[in-house]
Amino acid sequence: MSIAVALAEAFDVTLPAELVAFLDAEAKAHPDRAPRLLQLGDGGFVHGTFECDFLAEELADLEALCDQQCIDEGDTLAEEWKETFGGLVPLAVLDDHERGEEDMPVKAFLAIDTEQPGAPVFLWDYDGWHCYLIAPSFADFLAGKPAPAGTSREDVQSSIADRNKLGGPYTSFAWK
Repeated sequence: MSIAVALAEAFDVTLPAELVAFLDAEAKAHPDRAPRLLQLGDGGFVHGTFECDFLAEELADLEALCDQQCIDEGDTLAEEWKETFGGLVPLAVLDDHERGEEDMPVKAFLAIDTEQPGAPVFLWDYDGWHCYLIAPSFADFLAGKPAPAGTSREDVQSSIADRNKLGGPYTSFAWK
């Protein structure tokens, strides 16, 4: 089963066609799951260079994803996900590019909002279960375009019911 099908079924959503095409292309181009490197800069909460795994099976199983990322209360997150985060779906596992074998994994992952036009991309972070806008659309995310300068968390369009779960948007990020 493809990761796109697994995500759609696990979260009971319809994935945007461009996301499905991207995931299918990633699976064909990188059967060895070679990660892409994402540099998260200003804004947001988590900074650094991360390997993004868009094909991890754990993305379709929140409890398994939480276990992998050392995120406590994965069972609670799984139970409350839809109510708290609406149409957000995990998009990529993040692994700190500089992390040593003894270091803890980053307690965060990328998520995409399947219910908003353009499918904005967020970083979901364990600390307070906050989401930080990385790009206002999936196309902008792939192109390395953050939200326009001056965008505040109040401006962010998302299906997240509790606006207090939104942190300040990233103002810079880049693909390496």
